[in-house]
Amino acid sequence: MSRDASWERRDKILRDGGYMGNTPGVVVRNKFVAPTGTKGFGNYLWYKDRAEAKRESVLKKQEQFEEYMESYMGNPEKSTGLFTAKRDSLSKAEMKKWQGIFEKAQANGSLLWQPIISFDNSFLEENGMYRSSDHWLDEIHMREYVRNGVKRMLHNENLDHAVWVGSFHYNTDNIHVHLAIVEPMPTRRKKLYERDGKMQEEIVGKFKPSSIKKCRSYITNSILGEKKMNIQINDLIRKSIVAKKKETILHTDVMFQHEFLTIYDQLPKNKSYWNYNNSHMRALKPLIDDLSLRFIQKYQLKEFLELKELIREQNDVYHKLYGKSNSNADYLFHKTEDLYARLGNAILKEMKAYDKELQEESLLKKIPEEIQYGDMPEIQTISDDVLEEYGSSIEDIIDYPDEDTYLEWTKEYKAARKFLYGTKEEAPQLDRAFVEMSLEAERGNVLAMYDLGDMFYHGRWTEMNEEKASLYYEQSFRGLMELDKNGVKSEKKELLENYVSYRIGRMYQSGKGVKQDYGQAFSYYEKSNSKYARYSQGLLWRDGCGVEKNLHAAFEMFGQAAKDSMPYADYELGKMYEKGVGTGKDIEKAGEHYKKALSGFVKILEERPDDKLYYRVGAMYEKGQGSERNLPEAVRCYEKAAYFGNVYANVALGRIYAESGEIDKVKLAVRYLESASEHNQVEAQYALGKLYLRELPGIQDYEKAEHYLSLSAKQGNPYAQYMLGKMYLKVPEMLDYRKAEQYLKQSAAKGFEYADYQLGRLYSYKQSDLYNPEKAESYLRRLAENGNDMSRFALGQLYRDKDSPLYNRSKAMECFRPLAESGNEYAQLQLGSLYLQGGQSRKELRMAEYWFKQAKSLGNEYADNFLKSLKQKSNMQLKGHEGVKLSRAISRLQGEVRRESRRALQEYEFEQSMEQEIRVR
Repeated sequence: MSRDASWERRDKILRDGGYMGNTPGVVVRNKFVAPTGTKGFGNYLWYKDRAEAKRESVLKKQEQFEEYMESYMGNPEKSTGLFTAKRDSLSKAEMKKWQGIFEKAQANGSLLWQPIISFDNSFLEENGMYRSSDHWLDEIHMREYVRNGVKRMLHNENLDHAVWVGSFHYNTDNIHVHLAIVEPMPTRRKKLYERDGKMQEEIVGKFKPSSIKKCRSYITNSILGEKKMNIQINDLIRKSIVAKKKETILHTDVMFQHEFLTIYDQLPKNKSYWNYNNSHMRALKPLIDDLSLRFIQKYQLKEFLELKELIREQNDVYHKLYGKSNSNADYLFHKTEDLYARLGNAILKEMKAYDKELQEESLLKKIPEEIQYGDMPEIQTISDDVLEEYGSSIEDIIDYPDEDTYLEWTKEYKAARKFLYGTKEEAPQLDRAFVEMSLEAERGNVLAMYDLGDMFYHGRWTEMNEEKASLYYEQSFRGLMELDKNGVKSEKKELLENYVSYRIGRMYQSGKGVKQDYGQAFSYYEKSNSKYARYSQGLLWRDGCGVEKNLHAAFEMFGQAAKDSMPYADYELGKMYEKGVGTGKDIEKAGEHYKKALSGFVKILEERPDDKLYYRVGAMYEKGQGSERNLPEAVRCYEKAAYFGNVYANVALGRIYAESGEIDKVKLAVRYLESASEHNQVEAQYALGKLYLRELPGIQDYEKAEHYLSLSAKQGNPYAQYMLGKMYLKVPEMLDYRKAEQYLKQSAAKGFEYADYQLGRLYSYKQSDLYNPEKAESYLRRLAENGNDMSRFALGQLYRDKDSPLYNRSKAMECFRPLAESGNEYAQLQLGSLYLQGGQSRKELRMAEYWFKQAKSLGNEYADNFLKSLKQKSNMQLKGHEGVKLSRAISRLQGEVRRESRRALQEYEFEQSMEQEIRVR
């Protein structure tokens, strides 16, 4: 066969939906049954547990729908559940709804079509859609292919209006899909058939071969189109990212050592459980995922970003082919979980090897013994006598300095700072930093004492310990005061004495090592003739701390400091010019100062890394101050700051990653926010609480939400108090009206008007023992008068309730009318229903019709239903017994309006709450 002929044959096979192996890749068969003489179509959807032998006997009686579907269509041992053209799964309530649709279709005379789409498993596996080792099927995309294949088949049969349900089955050698298709209102043409020697008219049930072919071809070509992209994605996961982990030892890497050992210490005693997907590992999976993410960031970030881009490209293809669907997010989630599982098992494999090594050595290595200094003559290493004196733990390596205190950037101190913050070429080495900083502090360097205090305060390498941090801060402060009293012995005496005064002022300002005293801070800044002191004085003038607030004086001080190339002062000048505070507003000058500030900050970081400065630079990149907005660069700076324990950087990263909506990034957000929350950071606690309320796989946790929101609320955060109150009011699992009232009142007392609104709604609930319409009215009316539309709407609901002592139709209409006139569809619906309550006059009916039409024009489905009913009833005459009928009909319609309007209010409140969430920070 020639090459051209071979390609022609291949193309024909693809067009026909075949498979180039020994068997067809996709086979579509169809059969149908009549609506009469059978059990209910609706029961077709329900299932019970049946034996395989029973199933076989049932299959021989295809007309028995109930038996067939109970035993087969939805049997959980054979199927993964039902799906439809728009839904990936059906709840029990939705199943009930579909049962009614099928029963109605049967009553209307529809046929029931039962197509079966079968797949060759090897064909699926070759194209990345199936994995035989663990019987995994990519149902996410297979559902899309089936949907679009069925759509083309039905279109070719003029059955676009038909509805269907389907389910995947795994109980035979070949994976297959069972479908059930009906016409709710039959339109299928009829044809004369001879039955038992008689001619009778029946609905045409058989599908044309071209229809079957369109379905088969589309599904086959879609599966074949997946192969190349799936291979690329799987190769990146397995042959690149996971392969790199297998080559990398984590427990000897200072960047990962602590987390590695933390997980190892919590592993189950039974080593057979050391598998990522084992149920006994569930509690440790978040920790393993965090370690995987950090490994990716250090070693495989480029490959990881490439992987994400491939998946996004894949999603773009799906959008074009199938339209946007939640299944795309599920696909991303599945691929990310696959990556985590493989990396997790690679980490656990290393832990098994590590455990074996420990068992052979029969002891744990002490951390100081693991520090390898190599040939570094300029750095003093830990001597044997020091280790002997202080043992394996060197956290208490100093108490008080043995020599006179001094302030000097010695080569030892500079080396310790490099270990602490790292350089462009080398990652931080916190264990070495701790040792060298301790030794330099022991020698009497007040700078090292202060930095050691920071290490304990932020928990850098060592555990957080505020008591020890205070000890080192106090030592540094006493040393500085001694230097201030006795003078500095140095060739740079004047420069250093000015710097000593500045550092003392800074410690008074921050309250580290001494009781906070802004007045003393200002005095020492005045004593210091340095740009740092001028800048710090500007801050005190700006905020009115220790001195009377004076923005003009602050502007002058920042200007003096900026002339001496002080980027912090340039930054403050940028803000003042931008906002017109302390000077005239000038956006151009603001930009110039921001640019100088950013350039200066970057230069400082190249020479002397600092977590607070990394955070500030990250914020500038995020806001676009001094440069174009650059979120990736902002994240890079925040991550460096967060690595060194900067609380605000952790909060910023948590916020950015939480807003992404991607599961892996949201998990990372949780880690950063929890780290900040450990420092009792009120914003982090609030952000965590909100995050745990979100409906995301593996994230939503109402107990954790309650925990973190409570921590933030105790610190007086009105937003956290509001969210707690709303949670106790709205979340069924946490329903507690008394607690809701308690927290909403706390929030409302701080002037948060959304809390007032929720209190108004709470007192409106009849099911609550707090029901009090008069209280509800007082809260809602005050807000409504101030222009709050949600409160105006809820107040209208309160007045329109006939069972309420406040019932007043006129007041209700007054509340709804301005909202209806401004285009609020729910208010239009309410106003229409209130006109129906007005009686049977033509005028009232016309006004009801008018407002229902307005709501319908905005897409309100309830309004459309009401209009249809109203039109039918309005055709009756207002006289005699017909008038009585009309009156009864209107009464029934009013009941429908009341029921639907309650649902409309829920939707309206939901939409408004989404707006509100954006504004609650």
